[in-house]
Amino acid sequence: MLREELKNYFAELDSSTEYFNEHTVTGKIREIVKKGDKRSLEDDAEIFAFNVYTDGTNSTAWGSYFGPMMSFPDTNGNNIDFPSRDILNEKILKYWKERFEESKHIFLKTRYADLLIEFSDYSTEKVTVDVFQQAIDGHTALSQQEAERDISARNHLNRSLTLSRKYNQTKKVEKLFDEALKLENEIAIDDKPGLWGFVLEWFLLDPKFSTTEEKEKLYITDFENRRRRLLKSESIWSLENATIQLAKYHKHKSNIVEVERILGEYENCIRNYKEFTESSFGRHHYLQNLEEIYIRFNLSEELNKRLTTIRGELRNFRLDPDDPNFKTISVTQDILQEKIDQLLNGVFESKDITQIILKIVVNFFLRQKRETEKFNELNRKYVFAKITSGAIFDEEKRFIANLPPLDEAPDLHFNKHCTDNLHINSMFLSLVINKLVDEYKKDELVDQIKKSGLISEADHVVLEEFLDLFWKRKYLAFIHIAVPFIESTLRRLFLTSGMVVSVENQIGGYDYKSINSLLEHEQAVIVFKHIFQDVGDDLLYTIRLIFTEKIGLNIRNRVAHGIYQSDFVNEKHSNHILFIIFILSLIKINE
Repeated sequence: MLREELKNYFAELDSSTEYFNEHTVTGKIREIVKKGDKRSLEDDAEIFAFNVYTDGTNSTAWGSYFGPMMSFPDTNGNNIDFPSRDILNEKILKYWKERFEESKHIFLKTRYADLLIEFSDYSTEKVTVDVFQQAIDGHTALSQQEAERDISARNHLNRSLTLSRKYNQTKKVEKLFDEALKLENEIAIDDKPGLWGFVLEWFLLDPKFSTTEEKEKLYITDFENRRRRLLKSESIWSLENATIQLAKYHKHKSNIVEVERILGEYENCIRNYKEFTESSFGRHHYLQNLEEIYIRFNLSEELNKRLTTIRGELRNFRLDPDDPNFKTISVTQDILQEKIDQLLNGVFESKDITQIILKIVVNFFLRQKRETEKFNELNRKYVFAKITSGAIFDEEKRFIANLPPLDEAPDLHFNKHCTDNLHINSMFLSLVINKLVDEYKKDELVDQIKKSGLISEADHVVLEEFLDLFWKRKYLAFIHIAVPFIESTLRRLFLTSGMVVSVENQIGGYDYKSINSLLEHEQAVIVFKHIFQDVGDDLLYTIRLIFTEKIGLNIRNRVAHGIYQSDFVNEKHSNHILFIIFILSLIKINE
C-alpha cells in the first residue's frame, strides 16, 4: 500500500496548476521515503517511476526511452543500476495501470502511460489504445506549456512523433509536423543548433513523409538564410550543423550541385577562419573535420577531388614549432642515488655476463598484467581521458594517429600508456647499459649472443660490426645495421618454429611477409610462450612496442623509412634496440 504522505502529495499534484516535472516529484519522494525505511511495492513503483531518466533516441543503458539515473560498479566489478529493473514485475505494472487510470494531471498520466509502454514485457497485458493515445497527446500538450518552450518542448514532441509512428497514427504525424514547425520558428537561435533543424531531421528527411511544396520551400529558405548568416559569424560549430543538415536534405533530393555548393562554401569559410590560418593545431583539427564531412558526402567526382586534396594536406601535415598553441612540457624528478645504486647492484650482482643480460631483460620488459593495473588505476583517477580524443604527432611534428576516447579504443590507449613507460624507464636502462659498456668488452657480449644458436654464422661478422659501433658510441651507424639484423633474426626464429614467413608475389616467386604482420600473428605468441613460458606474451609485446607499433617507439619502421633520423644520433633508441638483442640472445635454439 502507498504510504499516506505520498498519496496526499499526488492528490495535490493532480489539482495543481503550477508547472512541475519528474525532478520535482523525485525530490518530494526523497523527503517522504527516508533511507532505511521499510518500503512497500507501491513505494518502489513510485521511486522507480520518477527516478528513471528519458532519452528520445533510446540510447540509455537499457536501450529504451527510460534509463537508470546512476550506474556504478560493485566490489566484483558488476554494474548496479539505480533505479534497478530487478523490482519490475506484473504487480508493479498493474499498479502503474491503476495510477494511470486515476491520475488527472496531464504530466502524471503521461508518465504512467510511458512506463506501461516501455516496460510492457513485464506484463501479460497488452498496451491498450487509451494508454498510447494518452502518451502521444500528453507529450504534445506538455510541449505547449509555457515553461517548456525550449529543448524540453522539442523532446516532448519527439516522443509524440516516435509513438505516433510506432502505432501508425498518420494523422497525428501530420499535426505534429505543424507543431514542430511552430516550435522551431519560436525557439530557434542561430548559435544554438539544438533549437533548430529538428523539423528537417524528423520529417523532411523521412521518405515516407510528405507535406505541401509551399511549406517545405518556406522552411528550407529560412534554413538557407540561417546558414548564410552563420557563414559570416564566428560560430563554426553552428555553421557545421547547418551545413551538414542542409547537405543531407539536398542529398535526399538528389541535388548534388547544391551539396557541392554548400560544402564548398563551408570549406572556404573554414580556410579563412582565424584558428585555421594562425594555428597549426587548429588547421590540423579543421582538415580532419573537412575530411570527415567529404567522406560523408562523397557523391561526385568534384567532391572526391576535394577529399583527395584534403587527404594530401593531412598526409604531408607538420605541426609548426612556432605555433603559440604548441607547448613543450618537461618534468623533472629527483631520483635518490641509493635507488640507482640498488638497481645497478641488483643487475650486476653476478659478474657472469649471461646473468647480467638475464637481469637486464627481467628488469625492463613490460609485464602486461601489472601495466593493466596501473592503466586502470590512472583512468579511475583521471576520468577525463575516457571521454576525450586526441591527435598523436611524432618527433617531426607529423600526424601519425588519432586516439579516440578510451571506451572506443582501449587497446590503443593501453599501447600509449606502455610507450610512455618505455620512455620513462629509458633513463634507467641507459644507466645499466652504460655500466655494461664501461666494465665489459664487446667481445664478451658477442660470444654470449653467438651461443644462442639463433644467429647464422654468416651474420657473425654483422653482429661484431654493430656491437663494435655501439661500444664506440656511434649510435647512428649502429642502429641502421642492428635493426635489419633483428628483423632477419626474428624471421629465422619464426621460420624454424614452423611459421609461414613468405607470401606469393605477382611474378611467380615469393616475398617475405612484413615483420609487422609476423609479430602480430597469433602463432608468434605461441612461439614466444613455448620458449619463455609465462612471460613469452609479455616479451613479444615489448618487442612489438619497441620495434613496429605505430603508437609505440616504432623504431624499425622509422629506420627503414628514414623518419627523423637525427633522433638516432643519441643512445636512447639504440639502447632499446640492444635490449631486443638481449631478449633474442636468451633463446637457445639448438638445445
